Amino acid sequence: MGVACSLACVNCKGNVENMWHIFLGCKHAILSWSETGLWSIIEPIMVASKSFLDFVFGLLDKLEGEKMSICVMIMWSIWKGRNIML
Repeated sequence: MGVACSLACVNCKGNVENMWHIFLGCKHAILSWSETGLWSIIEPIMVASKSFLDFVFGLLDKLEGEKMSICVMIMWSIWKGRNIML
């Protein structure tokens, strides 16, 4: 039994929803990163990462201070927006 949930991304409806897609692959996430000017920092870390966890640790290693705070808020906003769409 259980609750039947769609595997598609609630934002773009196109891809299977997983952490990587929600925060980095979805066009809505990329737009969020781009509008804050962080995409140029996020993308190289993303490309070099083998997993979402690897990406998070790469991000923690690269960012500090205000940029880290902005990054955390963007990730929270992406997650909150996703939950609102459910």
